[in-house]
Order: sequence, then structure tokens, then C-alpha cells
Amino acid sequence: MIINLSREDCLKLAETLDNETNAYLVDDCIATWDKKALWEFKPIAHFVDKSITSVMFANTETHNGEKILYVQRVFTIPEHRKKGYFRDMFNNVYSKAFDSGTRYLKLFINNDAHAAYKTMKFNLLEKTKDGDYYMVFIPMLHKTLEYNNFLVTLSPIEWFLTTNMNQYYIELQRKYDTIKL
Repeated sequence: MIINLSREDCLKLAETLDNETNAYLVDDCIATWDKKALWEFKPIAHFVDKSITSVMFANTETHNGEKILYVQRVFTIPEHRKKGYFRDMFNNVYSKAFDSGTRYLKLFINNDAHAAYKTMKFNLLEKTKDGDYYMVFIPMLHKTLEYNNFLVTLSPIEWFLTTNMNQYYIELQRKYDTIKL
């Protein structure tokens, strides 16, 4: 089950976590949402048997008229790691964003999360200047994340150089249709 969390829900959750996970949630995730005033975009929690397994802080942005799903912070509670819960939550959020007309996905992946995203077939080719994060920017060509990731990954350079995203998306969609046949 997936639900939205309020700021107060996040703070209550933090009280139940080990020190390291608590610090990440409070000092990084919640602090980022506070600083950027993003609480209109409720963090998403994945539940199994009445326990939270993973939390995602994501929002949508618009660039050149195109909606972008920007996954900013994600964590899985240590005892729930490597069980597929994060993947389930991510796929659910991705599909709902696709259904709402979002056609791009942007994320920065820290070194600790590298392995999790690799299992989801993300192509992590580019690192940020400081070397602490991988940047991923991909068009959302298909509702299913696994199939979409098979199709295409853009480098950060292509993302910043793309001024007409709608035209670029159309061109990628044409390539996808050609491959699909």
C-alpha cells in the first residue's frame, strides 16, 4: 500500500528509526522539503503489514512546458532493504506520473543507492562535478519503468542542451515506435 505523508508524519516516523536513518530523514529529506517549500508534494510511503518500508520525496517540475517527475530523496528502512519494496513504490509513482501526462524522469542517485538503481536497469553514466551523485534524466516513453529503461537514457549534457523537449520527445517516441515494430 502507498500513502502520502505530512511533515508531522515524517517527524513521527523519524522518532522510530535508528540514528543514521533518522538523521537522513530529518536533516536531509525534511530539511530539503522545508528549504524548497515543497510540502504541497507529499512524500510517499510504502507500507507492508502496517510497517513503512520506504519513503520517497518527489515532485513535478515544468520545463519548456513539459512535466518532469523529479525524485529528490528516497530511503528504505534498513530491515526492509533488498526485498523489492523500493522497486514497487518507485514503479507505482512512475506509472501514476506517466498517467498524469508526465513525460520525463529526473533523479540524482548517491553512491549508497547506486546498486539499487542498477538493479532497476538505470544507466548511470554521468556523475555530478563533485562526484557524489549520478544524474539520470530519461524520457518516459512507456508506462512500465522496466521497459522504458530498456529504451533510452540521456546524459546530463543532452538534458541541458535540449531546448525543445517536446520535439525531442516526439523524435524519441518515433525511434521507440520503430524499435517496437
